Amino acid sequence: MKFNKQIAIILVLGSFLLSAIGAAYYFYLAHNKTVVQMSQKVKVYVINKSVKSGHQFGEKDLKEHFITKQELLAKPLSSGEIIGKYAKVDMFENEMIIKEKISDTLEQREEDLIKSDFKNNSYNMGFRMFNNPNYTLKKGDIISIVSTYPITADKLTQYSVQYVAKDVEVLGFILLGKPVAQVFNRQKVTKIVNKKEVEVEEDIKADEIVLDIKSDILLNLINDYNRGNQLWMVKRNSTKGDETSTVVADSTKTTEEQKVDGKLNDILQVDNKPKTIVNTDYKYRWYVPSSRANAKTATVEYADTKVVHSETVKMASNNVQKCADNKDNFIVVTGGSVYLRSGPDMTFKSKFVVYKKNIIPFEERVDDWYKTCDGLYIHSKYVSEISYEEAVKKVNENK
Repeated sequence: MKFNKQIAIILVLGSFLLSAIGAAYYFYLAHNKTVVQMSQKVKVYVINKSVKSGHQFGEKDLKEHFITKQELLAKPLSSGEIIGKYAKVDMFENEMIIKEKISDTLEQREEDLIKSDFKNNSYNMGFRMFNNPNYTLKKGDIISIVSTYPITADKLTQYSVQYVAKDVEVLGFILLGKPVAQVFNRQKVTKIVNKKEVEVEEDIKADEIVLDIKSDILLNLINDYNRGNQLWMVKRNSTKGDETSTVVADSTKTTEEQKVDGKLNDILQVDNKPKTIVNTDYKYRWYVPSSRANAKTATVEYADTKVVHSETVKMASNNVQKCADNKDNFIVVTGGSVYLRSGPDMTFKSKFVVYKKNIIPFEERVDDWYKTCDGLYIHSKYVSEISYEEAVKKVNENK
């Protein structure tokens, strides 16, 4: 039988046409079925009133609502899956309740973790910046921050107070870049146990503390810290602004002799040793100069012998008279208590301590130091110049 090429082509094309018609009919039926299914009504639950984050759902909060499957954007929940759960976010009336917006446990909103009604500046400082980080602090606590620097005197390391920031409120805490409600927080961490990675829950300390702090105080603390000074935190027993417990800025006093208000209940601790509390009553008064003997060496030659004698004698200096004769140059101490040193540098030995409002005659200024009338030195940071007339007036006002 002879093969007819044209008939074969017609049969192939016919089969393709029948297949296309069959496929079109199949998709037509499937589409109609889908339309019917998507048009079916589905019961969902919506909230019948606006609620805030943290709201616990009860049966009275729910309202049934029917929508088509076509309008459904998330899996609907049953009433049993909603009642007793907490809202993760603020929700509005008639909003559909979905799994992503509810939680089994009460979760605080991030904006509630950090106190928002601060008065100055909200600034977070790392706990590592403090030599005695207090991990018992809570949001709303009041602390004082003391800046100190180490000095060496008589081969013993002591600490002098550089600056005190008082009445600083704790606004909250930061852990791994996120606000948290407290210092210790339960977190899941991965550990290697028996050469295997396991996930366990541990209490993790917050990295930073968020403080309500004034701009100038913040700059002073950062400046001190960057210069290598130490920061110490002292928790206050009273509320912010309580004048019955005020830390006095104690410019260069060692912590062993730290000046504080007589009513202060908190003592700065260094090496777990309590420091002395001294009642502070600063009044303008004249500086009482040191009276010390100066050793001088004299060389004595005698006419009747070739022997040369070298003798050392002590000559008492009349510093009191010398200071009294000075009527031109005066400084007044502005720091709480400040060291007078034997030379114009912090490495020189401390000789005496002068207190706030002491008025001192001085001979000259050497860079950042004043040389007093009795030959000692005091740093210019803790004094200011004053005229003789003004000094006399202020001293007389105290009488």
